[in-house]
Amino acid sequence: GLSNDFMASAPGSETMRALIEELPRSNRFYGLPYLTVMLSTGSSFLSIVYDRMSEDEQSTVAILGASLYGHDKEHRLVRHLPGGSWHGADVALLRKFVDIASHIGSYAKYFLPGN
Repeated sequence: GLSNDFMASAPGSETMRALIEELPRSNRFYGLPYLTVMLSTGSSFLSIVYDRMSEDEQSTVAILGASLYGHDKEHRLVRHLPGGSWHGADVALLRKFVDIASHIGSYAKYFLPGN
């Protein structure tokens, strides 16, 4: 998905208009604080809105590659610092759930017909 920790636009940007217009519809509680941030204003929100845009609209968006975004010290335009200060205990719960689901998925193949 896309990251929204560094964004810039020209005045009158259709992309920014689309993001701003979507904010009221996504402004709700999604069951956990982490999910609420990600789906209401975070990178998942940005990715969802971007995916709904037409190819013409998407073509107006420039996305920085990894070499320009913090990893390649010689060429980077933006220095990325680790964050996550808004992560709480719910993140640990979600990570545990994903870990368990991954393990279940890897063992489920042995119990499916045809295996």
